[in-house]
Amino acid sequence: MTAANVARYHVVAGRDVCIERVPGATDEEVLTYVTGVVMGALLHQRGVLPLHAGAVVLGDHAVAFSGSGGAGKSTLVAALHRRGHGLLADDVCAVRVDDGPAALAMPGFPHLKLFQESIERVGMGSEELRRILPDLDKYYVCLDDDALGEPGPLTNVLIMNADEQVNVASLTPLTGREKLEALLRATYDHRRLDGHGNRPAHFEMCTRLANQVAVHRLTRPVDWDSMDAVLELVEQTVG
Repeated sequence: MTAANVARYHVVAGRDVCIERVPGATDEEVLTYVTGVVMGALLHQRGVLPLHAGAVVLGDHAVAFSGSGGAGKSTLVAALHRRGHGLLADDVCAVRVDDGPAALAMPGFPHLKLFQESIERVGMGSEELRRILPDLDKYYVCLDDDALGEPGPLTNVLIMNADEQVNVASLTPLTGREKLEALLRATYDHRRLDGHGNRPAHFEMCTRLANQVAVHRLTRPVDWDSMDAVLELVEQTVG
């Protein structure tokens, strides 16, 4: 895979990553793709499901937050972490889906990728932050390794969206085909699966996962002034 003006990446057998760096590309630019699309490809090759989601530990289980760009998943994960919940992942959540009763969410990298506005809203500090891309007001917020939670059973996947028409956050359960399709779309880089020849295996993993987790649509107001209410809704409903 190629990231224009940054590097060429070649992922081999779910084990090795070769990087051909473009002169002038910054470490942060190279790292952004390694922790995103490259990690997604590597997990696909290993037979591990990469959800395009952040995840935290709530009690004795894991909850993942997916959704399109701007839905607020990283901001919500950061806010839950600030409330004492262990971080498992931001952006790519590795999920082992076996034939057992529960899927397992695995810890990822000890950092969050947040816009400046989210950093200030969550109160995570802004000293010596590394910008992810030169033209993007988004930064790495690095955490200590002990901020990561332990692997845990994934019990809930929340598909987030921000709706300017609503004033109160809500959770709507998804079932049947709608539930499966939400998990298929929530997979990182799912549009490249045909090229990798992994489409059947991916469908099988998502089908098993649909039988192991609850999936809800989490709709929130666009204005994050209601963040405390959203956090309490999540903690009380799926915590």
